[in-house]
Amino acid sequence: MYVREDRLLDCVQTFFAQRVLGQDRAVLLRHQMAKQGIHERQDHKKRIAAVEKAIAQLGRRQDNLMDEREAKTIDDNDEAGRAWAERLRARFADLENQRRAKLAELDELRIVAEREQPQQPELLDMLPQLSLDLADAPDPPQRGLYEACGMKIYYDHVTRNVTIRATLRAETVPAVEQEATVIALTSANANRDMQAPPQPASDDDVAHVLRVLPGAHNRWSAL
Repeated sequence: MYVREDRLLDCVQTFFAQRVLGQDRAVLLRHQMAKQGIHERQDHKKRIAAVEKAIAQLGRRQDNLMDEREAKTIDDNDEAGRAWAERLRARFADLENQRRAKLAELDELRIVAEREQPQQPELLDMLPQLSLDLADAPDPPQRGLYEACGMKIYYDHVTRNVTIRATLRAETVPAVEQEATVIALTSANANRDMQAPPQPASDDDVAHVLRVLPGAHNRWSAL
C-alpha cells in the first residue's frame, strides 16, 4: 500500500508539535494514559475471566464423563462396551489436553500482568519545547528523530485515519533532544538567511539546481 508522504508529514508535524514537543504534551499524555489504562485493565480482566470460565467448563465435562463411566459396568466379553470405554477415555484425555493448554494460557496472562512496566510520562519533561518545521528539515535529522522515538505510523485505508505512535525511554531522550534541536536550528538559520539583505552578485557565482520545484513531482512512502 502506498500513501502520499506529504499528507503523512502533515500528521507527523501535528503529532510532534502537540504530543512530543508542545507545551501541553504532558497533560495530553496523562489524559490519554488514564483512558487507555482503564480499557487495558478491563480487557485484561475479561481475558482472565474468560480463560478461567473455559477451564471450569472443561473440568465439568471431565466430571460428567467420569460419572458416566462409573455408572456403567463393563463386561470383559462386551466388545461394544469396551469400545465405548476406550472412546470415553480418549475423550477425557482430549479434554485434559485442552484444560492444560488453558491453564498455561492463564499463567502467561498473569506473568505478563506482573512484568508490565509502569509508564513514565515524566520523561516528556526532559525534552525541550520546540516548534519544528519538518517539511523543510534535512532528511538525516528527520530520520534520526523518527528512529530515536521509535515512531510507527498505522494507516487505515478504509476510514483513511492515521495513528502515530512513539516510544520514549530514558536512554533515548538525549538522541531525541539532539535531533530535534538540530532541526530547530536548521529552520532558524534558514529563516535568518531569508531575512538577510541580498548580496551583490560576482562573476564567480555559480548556480546549482538543488531540486525540482515543489509540486513538480510527488513523494510517496510505502506502508
